[in-house]
Amino acid sequence: MIRLVRIVRNVEFSELFDDFFITAITTILLIRFYLKLTGYPAIGGSTLHISHLLPGSLLMLVAILVLLAAVNRAARNFAAIVAGIGFGLSWDELGKFITKNNNYFFHATPGLIYLTFILLYLIVRYSASRRFTQDDYMANVLDIIKDAAIKDLDTREYQHAQELLAHVSPKHALYTPTKQMLERVRPNPDREPSLLDKFINWFKKPLRMIIEQPGFPSLIISIAITYGVISVAAAIFFFAGAAIDNVRHLPAILRGDEADAVGGLSALGAAICSLVATYKYRHGNHARAYRFFELGLLINIFIGQVVLFFKSQEIALAWLAVTLFLLINLKMLAEEERRSSAKI
Repeated sequence: MIRLVRIVRNVEFSELFDDFFITAITTILLIRFYLKLTGYPAIGGSTLHISHLLPGSLLMLVAILVLLAAVNRAARNFAAIVAGIGFGLSWDELGKFITKNNNYFFHATPGLIYLTFILLYLIVRYSASRRFTQDDYMANVLDIIKDAAIKDLDTREYQHAQELLAHVSPKHALYTPTKQMLERVRPNPDREPSLLDKFINWFKKPLRMIIEQPGFPSLIISIAITYGVISVAAAIFFFAGAAIDNVRHLPAILRGDEADAVGGLSALGAAICSLVATYKYRHGNHARAYRFFELGLLINIFIGQVVLFFKSQEIALAWLAVTLFLLINLKMLAEEERRSSAKI
């Protein structure tokens, strides 16, 4: 069988995609909010029109050049975020790409935008769920070790390399030399964090303080239940909007259309995931509880959130901030759970 190119899979692909995914969606929502707030201004004067497709394309070019030029792993996180911003800027103008009159306000654009994100998410999740081979694990271990050459290997990455090596058979040709190399390499306690690392650490600092509190498990249950109840209320709100779209005396936010049915289904799905997460957590299956809770948040982000945004941009932006905060918090909890399980 002839292959166009051999791809060695990155075990962190799913995490990198999440950075790209969340950044792209957030960018689109912020653009729509800003344009609505400012009356859709045109940049370029009476002669030119500088579309935000231009900076979006340039940012994606920057991300590609960073990936081509760099071999260190930290560059991938930076490129994922830059590419997410660039893709969000570009894909927000989808209406201009598919209409003869370059209509940014084409009525089907919001639906097509969130549909592409749904398909993209499902494709990536399917790809990430496929089983890794021993060669994949070995290549990722070596990929982590090479960061030690530039003194950029921290304790978390070192532990991650040990976990990955545990999936490789001792009979593998590179197992013994790689294990010896890993034993000689030590994480750098004096590693200077990048500007991006500093920003992420600053953002996560209050979350870590919350995680370290003794009553945090109870707080997680409360958050799951609260989010589930709010999602049920959101589902009722959306379904009501779909049913009473022609009642003129109601406020504009309560008047809906067919899209509200999609929003209602997504909110109901998020509520079910949150309630399942609560059940799993109460029965001690924390890892699966985090996955269900994350799924509920993602359903809300790339389906319900888009529908809500076109009903009330202010409410949508506030709800997006809460959802992203919970999603980041959840990922930190899942990471701590994974580390704890690996030590047992």
